Amino acid sequence: MRWNEIFRRIIKGITHAIVFILNSLIKKIIKKERKVKKMREKKKEEKRHRRGFRTAGLIIFILLFLDGLWRISSGYNWSWALIVVCAGIILGGVRIVQQQERFIIEFWGKFYTILNPGIRWIFPFLMKTRAIVSVWEQSIDLFPEKPSIDFSGGGTAELVDPKVWLKIEDPYKAIYNVANWREAVKEKVENLFRNYLSNQRVEEIIDQHTLHDWWALVKEEIVKGETPGPDPEEEILKDWGIRITRITVTDFKWSEEVIRARREVFEAQRKIDQEENLAKAAVYVAQKKAQESGGLHGEIKRLLQDKYGYSSDEATKVASEYVKYFKGAETGRLIDWRTSGEGGIYEMIVKGIMAIEKAKELVGKEKGKREK
Repeated sequence: MRWNEIFRRIIKGITHAIVFILNSLIKKIIKKERKVKKMREKKKEEKRHRRGFRTAGLIIFILLFLDGLWRISSGYNWSWALIVVCAGIILGGVRIVQQQERFIIEFWGKFYTILNPGIRWIFPFLMKTRAIVSVWEQSIDLFPEKPSIDFSGGGTAELVDPKVWLKIEDPYKAIYNVANWREAVKEKVENLFRNYLSNQRVEEIIDQHTLHDWWALVKEEIVKGETPGPDPEEEILKDWGIRITRITVTDFKWSEEVIRARREVFEAQRKIDQEENLAKAAVYVAQKKAQESGGLHGEIKRLLQDKYGYSSDEATKVASEYVKYFKGAETGRLIDWRTSGEGGIYEMIVKGIMAIEKAKELVGKEKGKREK
């Protein structure tokens, strides 16, 4: 009965976890769809206002033109009719260009000019707006099919919400040099970004993810790689009049093998950090103890006085000689061999033996002097 209860609780916990994950994913998808829908509605509203303005202008032009024809046929002055027709032409050709927009104007099917922000005028019927180009920074979604990227050295991942950000600096090239500049930029950047990621190791991608400057890394790989090539940003700007500003990736959805390997690395690093912290703590305790006892010199002097009956002067000389040998090539700083860890064990033993022999020699001399 107890095992059945445990099994039931485990199943219940797994079910709650799955429901929570699905609920989070659904909320994220709904939020993204609402955002996209809002942007689409905003664009549709702008187009609707623009179309309504054009329609109103055309209606006014037609009414004024018909009024002019009626007045001419009714015997009115020709000058009045001419004024009405001219007014209709003027109103029908008015264009209001927003700050972030540029109008591509064609005259009888051929490029004529680019309208900058403000109130502009074109000749109706003979001129038309070929395209309206937004020149502010805008984004294009990359990898909508969500493919798995294979990295050098093993491991795969899916990119979460990858985008390329760009600005159109030459509207003429963006419209006339390529059939669909959005698709062209998307395919170009996807190929460059995929090739860059495929040549990187998982560890490098994880380290670079915090930089959030993927486009700069892609350019550097191409320009300064083993087989240097032209700067892709300058190529795109020259061909299509578009400047790529950056590539953003929200996160990487790693494969199970990568997650397992990273977990092992994390555990190993955690153990190393723990050992280093323990070693640092031991060093700190030893240094504190050595400082409280007067350091290595003080401990040797105290040992010689308490256990071997040396006088204060004799113990001071022996301790100084020992410390002098243990200082090695360094000057101005005593090395406590218990705490510093500098040099190998063999070197420490050799220095210790040399210091002890020298100390014995000094002690012998001091005792000989006292006996005399």
